[in-house]
Amino acid sequence: MFTRALLPAAVLFAGAAFSCFESSTEWKESACADSNPTLMIQTRLGDIVVQLDSENSPRSTGNFVANAESGWFDHMLFHRVRKNFVIQTGWANSSGRKAPIQSTIPLEINPVIKHVRGAVSMARANDKPDSGNSSFSILHGDAPHLDKTGGDGYAYAAFGTVVDGMDVVDRIANLAVGGSHKSTPVEEIAMDRVICVSK
Repeated sequence: MFTRALLPAAVLFAGAAFSCFESSTEWKESACADSNPTLMIQTRLGDIVVQLDSENSPRSTGNFVANAESGWFDHMLFHRVRKNFVIQTGWANSSGRKAPIQSTIPLEINPVIKHVRGAVSMARANDKPDSGNSSFSILHGDAPHLDKTGGDGYAYAAFGTVVDGMDVVDRIANLAVGGSHKSTPVEEIAMDRVICVSK
């Protein structure tokens, strides 16, 4: 089951298609003032740049930007890695700090944004559609079933796409994993910092 997981992004927005770039581009730090903000997820394996769709997913976008600007995302582990599915983070760090359960946002389904490779998606509990908080996933592979109504009667909420650094997503997705669910990276990998950027 897809528990508290988010999704990667080759997401299609209305009237425009955003592709997932492999090569690096020059980015500079900026304020998140754009209508569709661009943020860089910095890791020891490289940087992942995501663009969020605030027009169609305002709550999810605002929540992500707030977590980035407050420093909440700093040092959060990629705690769930499923090759060809998702890499998930934002839930806990190596010191055990976890997202407060009470700080949740309503499920925000946008049929324009699809769960394809490179999509960014809110994680939530399987049986609680309005339980999204700071945990999110980047899709490593297409997952169209997440756009469909599941057993709890709801789909999942994708709200952005990777525009640079899918090669880094690939590196994380290919890490050795273990744990009871065979999805915990054997060697810890975390978001060092998440910052707003522009070209």
